[in-house]
Amino acid sequence: MPESDLALLSGLAPNQLQAAASRQIQEYRPMKEDFADYVWQLRNSAAPIHTKLPSEVLIHIFSLVSPTQRSHIKLAHVCRTWRDLIYKTPDFWVDMVAIIKNPSRPKHFNDILTFLQRTASLPYTLYYIDNTLRLKFLSTLQENGRLSHLSELFIVLPWNDPSVTFDFIQLAMPGLQTLHCNAVTVQPSRSDALNPRDHTPPSVANFPRLRSLQLPEGLLLVPSLAFPTLRTIIHDRDALDLKLVLMALQLCPQLEELTLTKWMYPRGINLPFDALLLPCPLPRLRRCVIDDLSGGTTPSYTVEFLSKIAVPPTAHLEVRATIISLPSHIIPTAPPLATLGAVDTLHLKLPTNTTLYSEIQGLAGHTERVNLTLSTPTPVRRAGRVVTDCSATLYDTVDVFSSAAHITSLVLECWPDYTVRKNAWLITLASLPFLVSLAVRVRSCQRLLRALRRPGDLLCFHLKQLAITCTNGGGVHELLVIAIEWRASLGASLEKLEYYNEISLPLSESRMERLRALVSDVLVLPGRLD
Repeated sequence: MPESDLALLSGLAPNQLQAAASRQIQEYRPMKEDFADYVWQLRNSAAPIHTKLPSEVLIHIFSLVSPTQRSHIKLAHVCRTWRDLIYKTPDFWVDMVAIIKNPSRPKHFNDILTFLQRTASLPYTLYYIDNTLRLKFLSTLQENGRLSHLSELFIVLPWNDPSVTFDFIQLAMPGLQTLHCNAVTVQPSRSDALNPRDHTPPSVANFPRLRSLQLPEGLLLVPSLAFPTLRTIIHDRDALDLKLVLMALQLCPQLEELTLTKWMYPRGINLPFDALLLPCPLPRLRRCVIDDLSGGTTPSYTVEFLSKIAVPPTAHLEVRATIISLPSHIIPTAPPLATLGAVDTLHLKLPTNTTLYSEIQGLAGHTERVNLTLSTPTPVRRAGRVVTDCSATLYDTVDVFSSAAHITSLVLECWPDYTVRKNAWLITLASLPFLVSLAVRVRSCQRLLRALRRPGDLLCFHLKQLAITCTNGGGVHELLVIAIEWRASLGASLEKLEYYNEISLPLSESRMERLRALVSDVLVLPGRLD
């Protein structure tokens, strides 16, 4: 104890001495704690991790730490050195903001504000359920300048009260790039909550960098969410009103990708199409994906939607139907889609070997670019009987594409238990007069070969390449040779022939000589064509 402090205690009565000593203890206690902290800091600073690694390296290490729960903030409690360095690591605090999901208590919002102060100017993600109070919190972030660095936002908006959405889009989020909007049903503030006039389009000045809009839980795609800078829109799990969707899409001229998953007919919403520019122009669209949940045998909601949008010829259209099996009930043909006109190669799997779904692809052959992909269910039973005939899907598909496309190549793969009737082959070949290449994998090719040598009516005169794989080759060898000879006699000679059979014996030498005399490139072997 310093001499000056000892002098203050000398000559005091016992009760005075106790009071003075207590005061000195209170004065010395903070000094003791500070001294202990200083000693501990000296001790920790001598640890190998601190003496051998510069602070910049430790900060980089902390920036690679991705906290996944609030308790990970204890990293800042290890020692003063770690705390000081973590406070200088913005990446750590960006992750701490992201793990506060669905804030509801004042402490949650205070933590977000505290963490944001340590993020410097880094972009951050906010998980956030909306109501009036929390909308005010976003306004608070805007007032203190923190909203400008928000790059990804998860929010819930009431689907039947446009006034809340209107208040939301008045906020300025210049750094926002991705917006996830879920839906909740509330009592609407006006009776005409679904009137398109209430859905005011957002200002591009408030969301200049927004590129992706995702609506995963049934929030309607409406004009008030049609940000002009959007490149991607993903809608999931609810009915859509076609008028509101088209109104919204017309406000998104930069749109490149549109995904509508688990799409069904609208429930209780049906607005007229007056004053709409149709078909809706989407000049930059590169990919459109639709999951169609429509039922029955009539044309689906997808047909009406696709007939009212202008899909560029270079876009990839992908439609996955759950119930409807015929492509003509999914793809409009009057007028035909522009993307169909770019297709010159058809690849059909009826059905696939792992599912009961047929897969249909339309490609631009010279670039092998996929323009159209369809996935449709294959009927398993009809009138109580097992269905193994895929003829209807085949000629319906060909009818859809032949209405607009110039098909020069057809690849057909039928799972071994499925067959194609002769009449279906006749319709298919008659619908593709410019066919140059035909490759098929079927159980038996007898019906195809009979269609190729139909007396009095030569089909596919320009056919130059024929590849056949079959599992039942009985009675096929002579029919194959006769068909090739008959076509050659009419000036429709092949340039290349491939024939594979899993179980039959190879063609006889005499038949091979007859084929080689007519076709320059012949490959006939037992075994599957892969």
